Amino acid sequence: MKHLFLFLMATLLWGEPSCSELQRMERDAIVFGNGWNTIYVFVDPMCPNSKDFIDSIQSNPKVQKENTYFVFLYRINMFDSDDVINAIYRSTDPKHALLEVMVFNHSLKEGKTNDEVLEKRKRIESIALKTAMKRRPYLIMYPFGS
Repeated sequence: MKHLFLFLMATLLWGEPSCSELQRMERDAIVFGNGWNTIYVFVDPMCPNSKDFIDSIQSNPKVQKENTYFVFLYRINMFDSDDVINAIYRSTDPKHALLEVMVFNHSLKEGKTNDEVLEKRKRIESIALKTAMKRRPYLIMYPFGS
């Protein structure tokens, strides 16, 4: 009970990004689904839990009808995923590249990143730092009508 109280207090004190802040970030997201519930998801492409989550949403048409997932790539410290994140964002089809890496375990050709990718990653980081995020996937949900 003590741990739950501390968690709730930390969440209240730390806070979450506002709905409008997240909506402004939607242009940087890789989108799955087109449902009425909005779910913002932070994943690390090297994280096994993140891989399982992406596999579960991409293979389930029902959850994609009910939810819109805005997926952001954000590195977790235990994985060296910067080059993979850059390669996914640099690709001509980031959603396809994300699935290749996270679902089918394929490698992407690494190369020099560009300023556009670096700026996108900075915007995502600025939102992620407003959370108490420690693990991936990290979800922020806004049910229909909220």
